[in-house]
Amino acid sequence: MSRLKQNLSGLGHVLSFSFIQLLKAKGNIISLAVFMLLALVSVPAASVFSSGSVPAPEPDYEYAAPAQDGEHLSVSYSVVSHSEHIDGREKGADSYFVQLVYSILVMMVSIMSVSYITGAVAEEKTSKLVELLMVSVKPLALIVGKILSVMLYMLMAFALVALCFVLSNVLSSVFLNSSVSFFAGADGVSLLKNIRAGTVIAALVSLLLGYFTFAIAAGLFGAACSATEDVQGAAGGCTVLIMLAYFVSVVAGAFGGPMSTVCSLVPVLSVFCAPAQYAVGALSLPLLCLSWAIQAVCVALLALLCARIYAGLLIYRGGRVRLWQMLRMARGGGKEAV
Repeated sequence: MSRLKQNLSGLGHVLSFSFIQLLKAKGNIISLAVFMLLALVSVPAASVFSSGSVPAPEPDYEYAAPAQDGEHLSVSYSVVSHSEHIDGREKGADSYFVQLVYSILVMMVSIMSVSYITGAVAEEKTSKLVELLMVSVKPLALIVGKILSVMLYMLMAFALVALCFVLSNVLSSVFLNSSVSFFAGADGVSLLKNIRAGTVIAALVSLLLGYFTFAIAAGLFGAACSATEDVQGAAGGCTVLIMLAYFVSVVAGAFGGPMSTVCSLVPVLSVFCAPAQYAVGALSLPLLCLSWAIQAVCVALLALLCARIYAGLLIYRGGRVRLWQMLRMARGGGKEAV
Protein backbone atom coordinates (compact mmCIF):
# COMPACT_ATOMS: atom_id res chain seq x y z
CA MET A 1 0.00 0.00 0.00
CA SER A 2 2.84 2.40 0.84
CA ARG A 3 4.51 1.63 -2.50
CA LEU A 4 1.27 2.35 -4.36
CA LYS A 5 0.88 5.61 -2.47
CA GLN A 6 4.43 6.54 -3.39
CA ASN A 7 3.85 5.76 -7.08
CA LEU A 8 0.74 7.97 -7.05
CA SER A 9 2.43 10.94 -5.39
CA GLY A 10 1.53 14.16 -7.20
CA LEU A 11 -1.74 12.71 -8.51
CA GLY A 12 -3.79 15.63 -7.21
CA HIS A 13 -1.66 18.21 -9.03
CA VAL A 14 -1.79 16.27 -12.30
CA LEU A 15 -5.57 15.84 -11.98
CA SER A 16 -6.29 19.51 -11.31
CA PHE A 17 -3.86 20.73 -13.99
CA SER A 18 -5.22 18.36 -16.67
CA PHE A 19 -8.83 19.19 -15.82
CA ILE A 20 -8.18 22.93 -16.05
CA GLN A 21 -6.46 22.43 -19.39
CA LEU A 22 -9.52 20.58 -20.66
CA LEU A 23 -11.77 23.42 -19.57
CA LYS A 24 -9.55 26.03 -21.25
CA ALA A 25 -9.15 24.22 -24.57
CA LYS A 26 -10.96 26.20 -27.28
CA GLY A 27 -12.01 23.07 -29.13
CA ASN A 28 -13.66 21.66 -26.02
CA ILE A 29 -15.43 24.95 -25.29
CA ILE A 30 -16.83 25.17 -28.82
CA SER A 31 -17.89 21.51 -28.91
CA LEU A 32 -19.62 21.68 -25.54
CA ALA A 33 -21.38 24.92 -26.49
CA VAL A 34 -22.67 23.34 -29.72
CA PHE A 35 -23.98 20.24 -27.92
CA MET A 36 -25.69 22.37 -25.26
CA LEU A 37 -27.28 24.58 -27.93
CA LEU A 38 -28.56 21.53 -29.82
CA ALA A 39 -30.05 20.16 -26.60
CA LEU A 40 -31.78 23.48 -25.89
CA VAL A 41 -33.45 23.68 -29.31
CA SER A 42 -34.15 19.94 -29.67
CA VAL A 43 -37.60 19.85 -28.04
CA PRO A 44 -39.02 23.00 -29.71
CA ALA A 45 -37.74 21.78 -33.08
CA ALA A 46 -39.26 18.34 -32.55
CA SER A 47 -42.55 19.95 -31.50
CA VAL A 48 -42.67 21.94 -34.71
CA PHE A 49 -41.69 19.17 -37.14
CA SER A 50 -43.41 16.24 -35.44
CA SER A 51 -47.14 15.69 -35.55
CA GLY A 52 -46.99 13.32 -32.60
CA SER A 53 -49.82 11.20 -33.98
CA VAL A 54 -50.15 7.55 -33.06
CA PRO A 55 -51.72 5.08 -35.53
CA ALA A 56 -55.19 3.98 -34.49
CA PRO A 57 -55.64 0.29 -33.80
CA GLU A 58 -57.23 -1.84 -36.45
CA PRO A 59 -60.91 -2.62 -35.71
CA ASP A 60 -62.31 -6.09 -35.20
CA TYR A 61 -63.96 -7.74 -38.17
CA GLU A 62 -66.87 -10.11 -38.58
CA TYR A 63 -67.13 -12.47 -41.51
CA ALA A 64 -70.38 -14.09 -42.66
CA ALA A 65 -70.08 -17.00 -45.06
CA PRO A 66 -72.70 -17.34 -47.81
CA ALA A 67 -75.70 -19.59 -47.22
CA GLN A 68 -75.20 -23.24 -48.09
CA ASP A 69 -78.01 -25.77 -48.71
CA GLY A 70 -80.62 -23.28 -47.61
CA GLU A 71 -78.94 -22.82 -44.25
CA HIS A 72 -77.26 -19.58 -43.30
CA LEU A 73 -73.88 -20.21 -41.80
CA SER A 74 -72.45 -17.25 -39.87
CA VAL A 75 -68.84 -17.32 -38.80
CA SER A 76 -67.50 -14.59 -36.57
CA TYR A 77 -63.90 -14.04 -35.60
CA SER A 78 -61.89 -11.16 -34.20
CA VAL A 79 -58.73 -9.66 -35.59
CA VAL A 80 -56.38 -8.30 -32.97
CA SER A 81 -55.45 -4.64 -33.05
CA HIS A 82 -52.47 -3.49 -35.01
CA SER A 83 -50.28 -2.95 -31.92
CA GLU A 84 -51.09 -6.40 -30.54
CA HIS A 85 -50.50 -8.04 -33.91
CA ILE A 86 -46.91 -6.77 -34.16
CA ASP A 87 -46.16 -6.87 -30.43
CA GLY A 88 -43.31 -9.31 -30.93
CA ARG A 89 -41.73 -7.20 -33.63
CA GLU A 90 -42.11 -4.06 -31.50
CA LYS A 91 -40.34 -5.73 -28.58
CA GLY A 92 -37.52 -6.69 -30.91
CA ALA A 93 -37.35 -3.15 -32.27
CA ASP A 94 -37.27 -1.69 -28.75
CA SER A 95 -34.46 -4.08 -27.78
CA TYR A 96 -32.47 -3.10 -30.85
CA PHE A 97 -33.14 0.59 -30.13
CA VAL A 98 -31.80 0.27 -26.57
CA GLN A 99 -28.71 -1.58 -27.81
CA LEU A 100 -28.08 0.98 -30.55
CA VAL A 101 -28.43 4.05 -28.31
CA TYR A 102 -26.22 2.62 -25.56
CA SER A 103 -23.57 1.46 -28.06
CA ILE A 104 -23.43 4.92 -29.62
CA LEU A 105 -22.99 6.47 -26.16
CA VAL A 106 -20.12 4.11 -25.29
CA MET A 107 -18.50 4.66 -28.68
CA MET A 108 -18.62 8.46 -28.34
CA VAL A 109 -17.20 8.50 -24.81
CA SER A 110 -14.46 6.01 -25.70
CA ILE A 111 -13.31 7.68 -28.91
CA MET A 112 -13.27 11.17 -27.38
CA SER A 113 -11.28 10.03 -24.34
CA VAL A 114 -8.87 7.91 -26.40
CA SER A 115 -8.13 10.79 -28.77
CA TYR A 116 -7.38 13.23 -25.97
CA ILE A 117 -5.32 10.90 -23.78
CA THR A 118 -3.22 9.59 -26.66
CA GLY A 119 -2.52 13.08 -27.95
CA ALA A 120 -1.75 14.56 -24.52
CA VAL A 121 0.66 11.79 -23.51
CA ALA A 122 2.44 11.81 -26.87
CA GLU A 123 2.71 15.62 -26.87
CA GLU A 124 4.31 15.67 -23.43
CA LYS A 125 6.76 12.96 -24.45
CA THR A 126 7.77 14.42 -27.81
CA SER A 127 8.21 17.92 -26.31
CA LYS A 128 10.34 16.40 -23.51
CA LEU A 129 8.06 18.10 -20.99
CA VAL A 130 7.51 14.73 -19.37
CA GLU A 131 11.17 14.56 -18.36
CA LEU A 132 10.69 17.71 -16.28
CA LEU A 133 7.41 16.46 -14.83
CA MET A 134 8.93 13.14 -13.77
CA VAL A 135 11.30 15.00 -11.45
CA SER A 136 8.43 15.84 -9.08
CA VAL A 137 5.63 13.50 -10.23
CA LYS A 138 5.68 9.72 -10.53
CA PRO A 139 4.98 8.32 -14.03
CA LEU A 140 1.99 6.31 -12.82
CA ALA A 141 0.47 9.47 -11.33
CA LEU A 142 0.76 11.14 -14.75
CA ILE A 143 -1.37 8.61 -16.59
CA VAL A 144 -3.87 8.11 -13.74
CA GLY A 145 -4.30 11.87 -13.40
CA LYS A 146 -5.05 12.24 -17.10
CA ILE A 147 -7.52 9.35 -17.08
CA LEU A 148 -9.41 10.74 -14.09
CA SER A 149 -9.43 14.31 -15.42
CA VAL A 150 -10.93 13.22 -18.75
CA MET A 151 -13.52 11.13 -16.89
CA LEU A 152 -14.54 14.11 -14.75
CA TYR A 153 -14.76 16.33 -17.83
CA MET A 154 -16.95 13.80 -19.65
CA LEU A 155 -19.28 13.53 -16.66
CA MET A 156 -19.54 17.31 -16.43
CA ALA A 157 -20.23 17.63 -20.16
CA PHE A 158 -22.96 14.98 -20.19
CA ALA A 159 -24.55 16.49 -17.09
CA LEU A 160 -24.68 19.93 -18.72
CA VAL A 161 -26.14 18.56 -21.96
CA ALA A 162 -28.74 16.56 -20.02
CA LEU A 163 -29.62 19.67 -18.00
CA CYS A 164 -30.09 21.67 -21.21
CA PHE A 165 -32.36 18.95 -22.61
CA VAL A 166 -34.51 18.95 -19.44
CA LEU A 167 -34.63 22.76 -19.47
CA SER A 168 -35.64 22.68 -23.14
CA ASN A 169 -38.45 20.24 -22.38
CA VAL A 170 -39.72 22.33 -19.47
CA LEU A 171 -39.63 25.62 -21.40
CA SER A 172 -41.31 24.00 -24.39
CA SER A 173 -44.14 22.67 -22.24
CA VAL A 174 -44.64 26.09 -20.63
CA PHE A 175 -44.39 28.40 -23.65
CA LEU A 176 -45.31 26.08 -26.54
CA ASN A 177 -47.70 23.89 -24.55
CA SER A 178 -45.93 20.79 -25.80
CA SER A 179 -43.14 18.45 -24.77
CA VAL A 180 -41.46 15.63 -26.60
CA SER A 181 -40.13 12.29 -25.45
CA PHE A 182 -37.24 11.16 -27.64
CA PHE A 183 -37.45 7.72 -26.09
CA ALA A 184 -40.93 6.79 -27.22
CA GLY A 185 -41.89 3.40 -28.46
CA ALA A 186 -44.14 2.64 -31.41
CA ASP A 187 -47.23 3.08 -29.25
CA GLY A 188 -46.16 6.58 -28.23
CA VAL A 189 -45.51 5.55 -24.62
CA SER A 190 -42.15 6.64 -23.25
CA LEU A 191 -39.65 3.85 -22.77
CA LEU A 192 -38.12 5.81 -19.90
CA LYS A 193 -40.86 4.56 -17.61
CA ASN A 194 -39.34 1.08 -17.83
CA ILE A 195 -35.87 2.23 -16.77
CA ARG A 196 -35.08 1.09 -13.25
CA ALA A 197 -32.31 2.11 -10.88
CA GLY A 198 -30.63 -1.25 -11.46
CA THR A 199 -30.50 -0.59 -15.20
CA VAL A 200 -28.85 2.79 -14.66
CA ILE A 201 -26.30 1.28 -12.27
CA ALA A 202 -25.55 -1.52 -14.74
CA ALA A 203 -24.95 1.00 -17.53
CA LEU A 204 -22.69 3.19 -15.36
CA VAL A 205 -20.58 0.27 -14.09
CA SER A 206 -20.06 -1.11 -17.60
CA LEU A 207 -19.36 2.35 -18.97
CA LEU A 208 -16.71 2.98 -16.31
CA LEU A 209 -15.07 -0.41 -16.93
CA GLY A 210 -15.00 0.29 -20.66
CA TYR A 211 -13.65 3.78 -20.11
CA PHE A 212 -10.77 2.57 -17.94
CA THR A 213 -9.99 -0.19 -20.45
CA PHE A 214 -9.70 2.14 -23.43
CA ALA A 215 -8.11 4.99 -21.43
CA ILE A 216 -5.27 2.83 -20.08
CA ALA A 217 -4.68 1.40 -23.57
CA ALA A 218 -4.64 4.94 -25.00
CA GLY A 219 -2.07 6.03 -22.41
CA LEU A 220 0.19 3.11 -23.28
CA PHE A 221 -0.06 3.68 -27.04
CA GLY A 222 0.48 7.40 -26.57
CA ALA A 223 3.62 6.80 -24.52
CA ALA A 224 4.82 4.42 -27.23
CA CYS A 225 4.98 7.31 -29.73
CA SER A 226 8.37 8.95 -30.23
CA ALA A 227 7.31 11.49 -32.86
CA THR A 228 4.26 13.61 -33.58
CA GLU A 229 3.45 11.68 -36.76
CA ASP A 230 3.07 8.50 -34.69
CA VAL A 231 0.09 9.87 -32.75
CA GLN A 232 -2.48 9.34 -35.49
CA GLY A 233 -1.50 5.70 -35.90
CA ALA A 234 -1.55 5.10 -32.15
CA ALA A 235 -5.00 6.63 -31.68
CA GLY A 236 -6.21 4.89 -34.83
CA GLY A 237 -5.48 1.46 -33.38
CA CYS A 238 -7.67 2.11 -30.34
CA THR A 239 -10.37 3.70 -32.50
CA VAL A 240 -10.50 0.66 -34.80
CA LEU A 241 -10.93 -1.61 -31.77
CA ILE A 242 -13.77 0.58 -30.46
CA MET A 243 -15.52 0.69 -33.84
CA LEU A 244 -15.27 -3.08 -34.29
CA ALA A 245 -16.78 -3.62 -30.85
CA TYR A 246 -19.54 -1.14 -31.71
CA PHE A 247 -20.49 -2.84 -34.98
CA VAL A 248 -20.43 -6.31 -33.42
CA SER A 249 -22.66 -5.12 -30.56
CA VAL A 250 -25.18 -3.59 -32.98
CA VAL A 251 -25.30 -6.80 -35.03
CA ALA A 252 -25.68 -8.86 -31.84
CA GLY A 253 -28.52 -6.60 -30.72
CA ALA A 254 -30.28 -7.09 -34.04
CA PHE A 255 -30.09 -10.89 -33.94
CA GLY A 256 -30.43 -11.33 -30.16
CA GLY A 257 -30.53 -14.81 -28.68
CA PRO A 258 -27.34 -16.73 -27.87
CA MET A 259 -25.20 -14.35 -29.94
CA SER A 260 -26.01 -11.37 -27.72
CA THR A 261 -25.41 -13.48 -24.58
CA VAL A 262 -21.98 -14.61 -25.76
CA CYS A 263 -21.01 -11.06 -26.75
CA SER A 264 -22.08 -9.88 -23.29
CA LEU A 265 -19.38 -12.11 -21.76
CA VAL A 266 -16.51 -11.36 -24.18
CA PRO A 267 -14.08 -8.68 -22.91
CA VAL A 268 -14.49 -5.27 -24.61
CA LEU A 269 -17.69 -6.47 -26.34
CA SER A 270 -19.33 -6.85 -22.94
CA VAL A 271 -18.93 -3.11 -22.37
CA PHE A 272 -21.24 -2.49 -25.33
CA CYS A 273 -23.64 -5.43 -24.99
CA ALA A 274 -24.13 -6.48 -21.35
CA PRO A 275 -26.05 -3.46 -19.92
CA ALA A 276 -28.33 -3.16 -22.95
CA GLN A 277 -29.17 -6.87 -22.90
CA TYR A 278 -29.79 -6.69 -19.16
CA ALA A 279 -32.09 -3.70 -19.62
CA VAL A 280 -34.32 -5.57 -22.08
CA GLY A 281 -34.38 -8.72 -19.96
CA ALA A 282 -32.21 -10.85 -22.27
CA LEU A 283 -29.37 -11.18 -19.73
CA SER A 284 -29.71 -12.29 -16.12
CA LEU A 285 -28.11 -10.50 -13.18
CA PRO A 286 -25.59 -13.33 -12.46
CA LEU A 287 -24.38 -13.22 -16.08
CA LEU A 288 -24.14 -9.43 -15.90
CA CYS A 289 -21.98 -9.69 -12.78
CA LEU A 290 -19.85 -12.33 -14.52
CA SER A 291 -19.29 -9.98 -17.46
CA TRP A 292 -18.22 -7.25 -15.02
CA ALA A 293 -15.79 -9.62 -13.34
CA ILE A 294 -14.22 -10.64 -16.66
CA GLN A 295 -13.86 -7.03 -17.81
CA ALA A 296 -12.48 -5.98 -14.39
CA VAL A 297 -9.77 -8.64 -14.72
CA CYS A 298 -8.85 -7.17 -18.11
CA VAL A 299 -8.65 -3.68 -16.60
CA ALA A 300 -6.45 -4.99 -13.77
CA LEU A 301 -4.10 -6.71 -16.25
CA LEU A 302 -3.84 -3.53 -18.33
CA ALA A 303 -3.17 -1.48 -15.20
CA LEU A 304 -0.45 -3.94 -14.14
CA LEU A 305 1.13 -3.71 -17.60
CA CYS A 306 0.94 0.07 -17.46
CA ALA A 307 2.58 0.19 -14.02
CA ARG A 308 5.49 -1.97 -15.20
CA ILE A 309 6.35 -0.29 -18.49
CA TYR A 310 4.91 3.26 -18.49
CA ALA A 311 8.04 4.90 -17.06
CA GLY A 312 10.22 3.04 -19.58
CA LEU A 313 8.00 4.07 -22.47
CA LEU A 314 8.16 7.74 -21.50
CA ILE A 315 11.96 7.87 -21.66
CA TYR A 316 12.30 5.57 -24.67
CA ARG A 317 13.50 7.17 -27.90
CA GLY A 318 13.27 5.39 -31.22
CA GLY A 319 10.56 3.96 -33.44
CA ARG A 320 6.99 3.54 -32.25
CA VAL A 321 6.84 0.67 -29.77
CA ARG A 322 4.60 -2.22 -30.85
CA LEU A 323 2.41 -4.35 -28.64
CA TRP A 324 4.77 -7.33 -28.65
CA GLN A 325 7.60 -4.98 -27.62
CA MET A 326 5.49 -3.75 -24.70
CA LEU A 327 5.00 -7.31 -23.55
CA ARG A 328 8.74 -7.87 -23.81
CA MET A 329 9.32 -4.78 -21.71
CA ALA A 330 6.89 -6.09 -19.11
CA ARG A 331 8.78 -9.37 -18.85
CA GLY A 332 12.01 -7.44 -18.48
CA GLY A 333 10.66 -5.15 -15.79
CA GLY A 334 10.13 -2.23 -18.17
CA LYS A 335 13.84 -1.68 -18.82
CA GLU A 336 13.98 -2.51 -22.54
CA ALA A 337 11.72 -1.89 -25.47
CA VAL A 338 13.27 -4.01 -28.17
